[in-house]
Amino acid sequence: MSTDLRRLGKYELQECLGRGGMAEVWKALDTQLKRYVAIKLLHADLQVDPDFKTRFEREGRMMASLYHPNIVQIHDFQISPSTEPESTTAYMVMDYIEGPTLADYIRSTSGAGKFPPAASVVQLFASISSAIDYAHQRGMVHRDIKPANILLDKRFSEAPDSADQIDEPVLTDFGIAKLLGASTGAMSGSWLGTPLYISPEQVQGYPGNERSDIYSLGVILYEMCTGVLPFHDKNPSTVMLQHVKEPPPAPSLINPNIPPALSMVILRCLAKDPAARFPSASSLTAALAEAFNLPIPETLNVPAYPKDVLDEPTHYQPLSSSLSAGMTPSSPALPSSPGTGFSAGVIHHAPTPSVTPAFAHSSPSLNVINNVRTGVIHHAPTPLQLPLTPPPLPPAAPGKRRTGLFVALIALAILVLVGGGLGAFLLSFKQSAPVLAGTPNGFAFFVSSGQWNEGNNQGIEDKLQVTLHNIPSAAPGKSYYAWLLGDKSSLSIASKGNQCIQVPLPATYLFLGPLNVDHGSVAFTYGGMQNVNLLAHYSRLLITEEDANLRSASPSSDQHKWRYYAELPQKADKIGKCFSVLDYLRQLLSEGLQLQKQGIRGGLDVRLVRNVQKILEWAASARDAWRIQPDFIHRQVVRVLDYLDGSPYVRQDVPTNTPLLVDPQLAQIGLITVTQNQKSISYLVRIDNHLKNLSQAPGITSTMRTQTIQVDRQLPNVQKWLGRVRMDAQQLVKMDNNQLSQASTLLILDDMDTQANYALAGRLDPSTDATQTGTIEIHYRIQQLATFDIQPYKP
Repeated sequence: MSTDLRRLGKYELQECLGRGGMAEVWKALDTQLKRYVAIKLLHADLQVDPDFKTRFEREGRMMASLYHPNIVQIHDFQISPSTEPESTTAYMVMDYIEGPTLADYIRSTSGAGKFPPAASVVQLFASISSAIDYAHQRGMVHRDIKPANILLDKRFSEAPDSADQIDEPVLTDFGIAKLLGASTGAMSGSWLGTPLYISPEQVQGYPGNERSDIYSLGVILYEMCTGVLPFHDKNPSTVMLQHVKEPPPAPSLINPNIPPALSMVILRCLAKDPAARFPSASSLTAALAEAFNLPIPETLNVPAYPKDVLDEPTHYQPLSSSLSAGMTPSSPALPSSPGTGFSAGVIHHAPTPSVTPAFAHSSPSLNVINNVRTGVIHHAPTPLQLPLTPPPLPPAAPGKRRTGLFVALIALAILVLVGGGLGAFLLSFKQSAPVLAGTPNGFAFFVSSGQWNEGNNQGIEDKLQVTLHNIPSAAPGKSYYAWLLGDKSSLSIASKGNQCIQVPLPATYLFLGPLNVDHGSVAFTYGGMQNVNLLAHYSRLLITEEDANLRSASPSSDQHKWRYYAELPQKADKIGKCFSVLDYLRQLLSEGLQLQKQGIRGGLDVRLVRNVQKILEWAASARDAWRIQPDFIHRQVVRVLDYLDGSPYVRQDVPTNTPLLVDPQLAQIGLITVTQNQKSISYLVRIDNHLKNLSQAPGITSTMRTQTIQVDRQLPNVQKWLGRVRMDAQQLVKMDNNQLSQASTLLILDDMDTQANYALAGRLDPSTDATQTGTIEIHYRIQQLATFDIQPYKP
């Protein structure tokens, strides 16, 4: 946002301190009190979001109610008057803090190999933890903790520009993520955070909670102790997916002077399951002090949480009591530099290990993000990020569940410490077992970038990742090249007997690029073609060995140069539907033929995930608005029913003359079956039919058939949970504003939110401790089906 406005009431804007996609921060002069303040200007399009004003005032009051020395104080919040609603400016006035950010500090210290002393790190986290716990106890979750949102107040500086002294931290932007998340159409309470520091559950669109803030603190701690981030890539989408699935590289592999106890603290913060993280910021800092063998700061008010095995001391070997050795392992082979906690300048990047693909376990993370409108991702009008792990499960009863989490956490930490990351995060979800005996050389799978909108199927299955093993180096003067090939044939229906006939197609191909062999392995990702759905156009993979200075735009016609090949099964049923495995995969993951006729783009799988995600968004925001905005609750409940029932049937559940509150085109098909002999087939039934037909399609492998049947068996769980959401919504939609504000209504809102979360994220069966699969896991299993098994080509 840009503004020519130089004055807001009594405030005179003097200097723009920062600018992002949704806000600007200005240094301003309070002309009455003659003091400098900081003003955050938020763009608010009231025509698009009529609820913004009410929400802004509510969140502003909550932010202004926080009085803590380590939280920036909010003095005022206003919406500037304007005759044009689209140009309305909401702004917040807060303390002006002079000093660098923690990001600046990390860049000049740890980022340059000059690590701060252990005592300084503990004291920094003690102050930050005190502020975070204070806010959490008052129902405020930050949701966007990052070094750039932590100011270092120079007013308390005793040793400026010294790594040995960190100025007093002051947190900014409490509540802004929730405020802007709702105002931009994302899930109420969801994130607008920087992908580098965001928690897995926020990546997937779930409202961040207290444990999400702990995760972000863990990323900061990792960065301060290693000088690098646990996950980083030029593509923000890749970073977010890494948060969801990839285990962080062991801190000690990057900085060998990090002791095991400190590694355990960091890794616990970064646990994918929120329940496995520290229960509070103060308990994190207490464990951090223990890891350094330092006394817990007296200013740290550690909550008296029930004794839990996860909160036991983190020592796994004796630590030196020397302050200078606080971050140095006991081994004399790794000396530390004087005055630093680590050996100065020692930054080692973890090597990339070879990968043995494994089936994706149900390690918890939460659900799908809705609309990403951050200052980092700009291109897609409504990007969709599909996560790579199933969502976190609801907390189980104390005892068995948490003990298991502790054991799992220790096992994960040991594996990470030994294995250095265990390989690329995407691989585990795209291959359910090690490469089969008949396909010993590798596999390839499609990946969705998420750069998708409602008007097309782009951004879905638009990338390809290739992994090969046991590959000999190319001959001198030669290189390997990867190509995607089109279908071998198309189908038509003969005039007699409706018999399906396969008709050869002209050759089509896409050049992916050269493949580099490193010690017999290839790890290659293609992501070109402007987010075009690759599965919609290509079904075969070819790897050739040709001249290193290849000039041709097509693969060699000499099949003796073809080295490796794979294809998705394309043999069609000769009579009836005339569909092959490939056809069913495209219906699920690329373009639903019936959906396309109704103007609904994308495959059935994407629509299911997208729509269940919206159900949870609306249910969560309705629950958040209890006793605050009953009209808003009613609108959100109507939207829930619009998507659950579909426009042909929703009128039976809502009051007479209630208008459709969602896009009529997207509401043509309901998520679930709501009446007997329903003519408009729901999404769940359509997917069920496609999976059953896929399991019987010609050419399907036994592994693929088994996976298809397993996925299909999980659909009734989603139907059950969404049915419960509908039952709650049916009660709520009939209530007046007074009834919606009653205490008993909160129980219904809570249950609707919980059941919607189950539908998307799955749950842990309390009676068996087994995972009951939700929509996200179903999505991953369906995506696994579109995997190429690569084998040597035989002419």
